[in-house]
Amino acid sequence: MKCEITHRGARWFGRLTVITGLLLLGACAVADAPAGGSDATTHIIRPVPGAGHQFEYTPGDEVEGVKVQTVHLAGSFNGWSMHALPMQNRGDGTYRVSVELPDGVHWYKFVVNGDTWVNDPASDKEFERPDGNYGVNSAVLVGVDARGLPTPKPDYIEPSAVIHDPGDVPDMTVASGSLLRLSIRVQAGDEQRV
Repeated sequence: MKCEITHRGARWFGRLTVITGLLLLGACAVADAPAGGSDATTHIIRPVPGAGHQFEYTPGDEVEGVKVQTVHLAGSFNGWSMHALPMQNRGDGTYRVSVELPDGVHWYKFVVNGDTWVNDPASDKEFERPDGNYGVNSAVLVGVDARGLPTPKPDYIEPSAVIHDPGDVPDMTVASGSLLRLSIRVQAGDEQRV
């Protein structure tokens, strides 16, 4: 077995990687599955494949007196382009756009009428960062949110923090005709050795 550390969301998650023969797959999956239930919840923001993360903006006091004609989404994921991601007016004054984003924290702002940069009131305040212009960039975390997990305990793996997604290539990959690579993510500090 091999152990890698992969950054997953807000905190470091360990990735236990098991390379095994196909005949051992069942035993390995059963042995590594979380036992019992837990009241703690691991939050995973994972949009439906192809749907992307949905951003929504409803003009408020920040543009009072201005007739909103266009809204674009600019962020760390598109080089802060003011024009690359136009948001669609839904007819009720709300603007939306969906963007495929990898797991992690992404910073962004809405650009109203091509020149007014606006923060998202629904931004995750804990991840906001200074924008260099006496304000902050809005932030969204896509993927695992480990902030609500309990502190790791010695010789114990928190069941609510165990993640395996067979549809995610890093979690399950055919290594060869007789080998399958499985990865199981756990909370940082839970895995002592593999």
